[in-house]
Amino acid sequence: MKFFQDLAKNMEPGQLQPISADDVLAGKVKLDRYSSLVVADNPFPGYSEPPATGPAQQGQVFEPPTLAAATAPCAYSPGTQDVLPPTCVADYEFDVDPAYNNQQLIITLSSTDPVGDWDLYLERQSRITGEWFPVTRSATSTASERITLLTPPVGHYRARIVNWAGTKPPDKLEIAFSNVYAGPPIEPSQRTEAQKATWAAKLKTYAERGGNLILTDGAVRDLAYMGLVPRSVIANFSVYAGFIGFTRDGNGDTYSDPLAADINQPGAAEGGQHRHQTYEPVPLGFAIQDDAGADFNAAPAWAVDQVAWENAGGRTVGITTADQVTLGELKVGNGVVRLIGALVPMPTENYYHPFGLSDYAVTYSGYQVLKNALQWTRKYPDLTLSGADISATTVKDTSTITATIHNAGDAAAEAVGVRFAVDGSQVGGDQVIASIPAGGTGASSVTWSLKKVSKGDHTVTVTVDPLDAIAEANEANNSASRTVTVKGNKVANGSFESSSSGTAPDSWSGSGSTTYAQGGSDGSRSVTASGGGAWVSAPISVDAGKSYGFAVDVSGTGASVTIQQVTALGTVLSSVTRTLAGTGALGTFNTVVGDFTAASGVSSVRISLSSSALGASGFDDVWLWEQ
Repeated sequence: MKFFQDLAKNMEPGQLQPISADDVLAGKVKLDRYSSLVVADNPFPGYSEPPATGPAQQGQVFEPPTLAAATAPCAYSPGTQDVLPPTCVADYEFDVDPAYNNQQLIITLSSTDPVGDWDLYLERQSRITGEWFPVTRSATSTASERITLLTPPVGHYRARIVNWAGTKPPDKLEIAFSNVYAGPPIEPSQRTEAQKATWAAKLKTYAERGGNLILTDGAVRDLAYMGLVPRSVIANFSVYAGFIGFTRDGNGDTYSDPLAADINQPGAAEGGQHRHQTYEPVPLGFAIQDDAGADFNAAPAWAVDQVAWENAGGRTVGITTADQVTLGELKVGNGVVRLIGALVPMPTENYYHPFGLSDYAVTYSGYQVLKNALQWTRKYPDLTLSGADISATTVKDTSTITATIHNAGDAAAEAVGVRFAVDGSQVGGDQVIASIPAGGTGASSVTWSLKKVSKGDHTVTVTVDPLDAIAEANEANNSASRTVTVKGNKVANGSFESSSSGTAPDSWSGSGSTTYAQGGSDGSRSVTASGGGAWVSAPISVDAGKSYGFAVDVSGTGASVTIQQVTALGTVLSSVTRTLAGTGALGTFNTVVGDFTAASGVSSVRISLSSSALGASGFDDVWLWEQ
């Protein structure tokens, strides 16, 4: 839209950026990067709502309008006289029925008075306050007048015949409706309903996550597409010139509201009920007179029914005719949706425009309203971690790497991706933390197999939001590393696979009833013991005061493990025995894990795997590691 292209020239480079609906649908644009998002006039480019169908409602004819015959001339002129004398006006009330397809409302006052002057006014009543709001008028210097209103909003109206200087009563008042569409051409839709649903979901999510979604003119329909209000409460109607009344009820003003800031300036034109014009109709091609010279209302305005809007939680800042909100704000999640119903409609070629068309015709008040709507400080998450937030817990040949992610920002982060890497190579797939609240933390883990990992130091790196999918206050603090030392299994031949003799495993000695068995939990060999038999490992070097973990795969019944802590002279200082829970069946293993701290003076340990006097136990894959 040319309006925003020109506006961008007066802003900081990159501050205002165009985005396409196709890129939004394809996920090429991350809407969360923007504090404010403006959808102007077209609610979903390429999508067209089907035209309304059905008959218009029946009109009314008053021939003659007898109430007018009882009036007296008063030369009433709005702005000159504050109050219309009741003796010079005749009112004819009627309803615009929602059950009908009323594309046009045409009110005609016919008179054969050759020198008199009768005027015609149209007003709409607020069902909230009962206040009457001016809609339009036809006040030429003749006795015949005509008003045309496109797509009149549902509601209660009155046509007012004003005796300005009549010399004889009017002959006829006709209130007529037509179902003939008179708006801009409706192009065939190029979008599917599924695409519209996707578009609406993205807009709603943007607002829920803390964005400022601004809908102008026809884009107000996105409120319905997002499911925030029913489509039936959104109205499109015509006015003489685009305007907003900065009031909620027609009496008090809303100038103190942030969305109305600096509107009521000295010298700024203000109409009745705090009206301010927001755009000019003629430069955009919207007619202000019909072929006969009578006033004509073609300038579009889009609004939400005030009752429905406020029931949904919306704040009303401005209305255009009674109960029709054209400026307001609705809180959605952590963000807001703001509507401006009369600002930058697309130009039209429907009417006579001999001197061409302008791309936009925004007034001072219109610019100020948009400026106010753009004022928004978005809250962002800030996902961060340090090396101290990374830990690794090892059991046998598997290490579990855990990272604690901090959200130091002001907003929650959803679907937080976490990627783990060791020495530059990714470990496992990207993990996802469902949500991390503002000021909160979330933990994520991955399993790292050590089977083919060399002993020594390795660099573990954790990256949060690796796909850069989350807009953050700080994008430079999403990664941290720490060094993890892999020390491996201190038990020689803990898998029992190595055997120089073929009848017993190397580095182990058996006593009592023992066997060197086929099969096992890790590889092709294991050991068994029964009737009090035992297998004892060769001495394993340890450092006094350090903590160690141990693990053994066990099957059968009656199994136990004893850690014998031995001095450099071979003296056993202490023994810790732990009964192991087997599976009950030889050959079916489970893993049992324990730990201990090497006592002072201890230089080595021996691991004894034994069975009870009545038990039969199997053992495999024995590990001892420094913690």
